[in-house]
Amino acid sequence: MIPRGLAGMGTPSLEIGQILLGNANRYTIQKKIREGVWIATNPMGSKSIVKGVQGISGAQNEHNVLRKFQGSPFLRPVIDEIKQDAPMIVLRHMDDHLLNATIKKPLTNREIQFVARAVLRGLSTLHKDGYIHTDIKPDNILVNYADASEADPDLRFSDVQIGDLGASYSVDSDVACKGFLIGAPIWTSPEVLMEVPWGTASDIWAFGSMMIALLHGGDYNPFRPINASYHDRSYIFEVLRQQCRRFGAIPETYLERARPGKAMAVKTMTSTRKVEPLNFRAAPHFINRIMRMDAAERPTADQLLDEMSGLFQD
Repeated sequence: MIPRGLAGMGTPSLEIGQILLGNANRYTIQKKIREGVWIATNPMGSKSIVKGVQGISGAQNEHNVLRKFQGSPFLRPVIDEIKQDAPMIVLRHMDDHLLNATIKKPLTNREIQFVARAVLRGLSTLHKDGYIHTDIKPDNILVNYADASEADPDLRFSDVQIGDLGASYSVDSDVACKGFLIGAPIWTSPEVLMEVPWGTASDIWAFGSMMIALLHGGDYNPFRPINASYHDRSYIFEVLRQQCRRFGAIPETYLERARPGKAMAVKTMTSTRKVEPLNFRAAPHFINRIMRMDAAERPTADQLLDEMSGLFQD
């Protein structure tokens, strides 16, 4: 089939069964996942993800970032490029993501350890080269399931990779240095929500939030607002309220650098609240070391890797 419907200046429009020619292989579109993203198969029947680059928010940035990190086993790689009219990238297909996995069945401690090591190694790769992922959360951590004949009852996964690098930025970008609000608020660090400059430590907070969620199991987040929905103007303030409730006050340095109206509102909202710490089924010291409200006090990915041996034991 001759490719058609590719809008050269915007989102490509593809049809089921359409064939695309890449530099290394050809791909048949099988299913649309969401706008600009499809599942495709090569002639051997192997699945891949085809993602439009032009006109898709973040996709070109993801392509540029992944070019720098080709070969990292802990970041989902680009495996091919398609340059027919509208450019597209071909990404490795993974079986699932962690949100689905933990909803189906809470992760064992061994699985949490396996996942944590892989994610920290991926973050270490990004951070050492001066990049921040900005959107670490369970549905952006991709997994392959172990073959049924070799499956360990305490370890379902054979591979773990960080996906969706479309919102990744360098530490010296305007987005980071000027404190742009970015990411999913319930997984995002206090400094990002306060719109003050942020860096690699914001990924460490998000990693810690994800560890808390995985230890709990299901579609859980400790900072999900109780009295506000996502589109409410108060949503971010309510996330900050929950962060302060669990891990202490917003640092004074953030209040000093934040917009005056936001700083006043946050200070008023959180000033008299008593901390109600969370309980964890494993590794409480490890989690509490990560979840520091002040980014300067959080450990690095490499430091956390050094501390992980034997932490998550059943």
